[in-house]
Amino acid sequence: MMKKNATRQLILEAVIACIEKYGVDKVTTRKIAQEAGTNIASINYYFSSKDDLIQEALGMALQHMYEDLMEIIENRQKTFQETLRELLTYLLLGAQRYPRMMMAHIYPTVVEKQTGTPGEIVFSKIFAALLERASQDFPDEPPADLRSSLDLSMTSMMFHMIAPSFFNRNEKIANNQLVENAVNTFIKNLAD
Repeated sequence: MMKKNATRQLILEAVIACIEKYGVDKVTTRKIAQEAGTNIASINYYFSSKDDLIQEALGMALQHMYEDLMEIIENRQKTFQETLRELLTYLLLGAQRYPRMMMAHIYPTVVEKQTGTPGEIVFSKIFAALLERASQDFPDEPPADLRSSLDLSMTSMMFHMIAPSFFNRNEKIANNQLVENAVNTFIKNLAD
């Protein structure tokens, strides 16, 4: 049983590597098998179709990200600003390390205008948890102001994650500066 789970996990990790190398639309079962060091028959044994395999790998990555971010949000040892800083840094570094995975998660929502996608659901849960944390740390702030401020900070960072050179073709802005700008935007909007 342990070998079976290890092989299955290896195949799922190979899917993620292939998405990063080729993009989700160019991933083939043959490429996955080569990356995993296995054969196509092995992949067919564990997964009913390539699409199911890709969706499971994307879901696995989303679940991992969700757990990591919830751990950050639920850590009450840090101020909200420290929490927001850590969360945004995690997202930015993840998008830089796995840009094609990031696009695979948001493409259906952003480009194809699909709603209720796994990526949208997970990011909405993270936003809701972060907003709840903000309301606990800033109890005197109107909920609409907290939502608006957090929305502005998160969307500005998401745009940098999706299209990092869109506004910065000639100038490279350091990650810590991008994150600090987003955190300061949140705080400044509350003060206004």
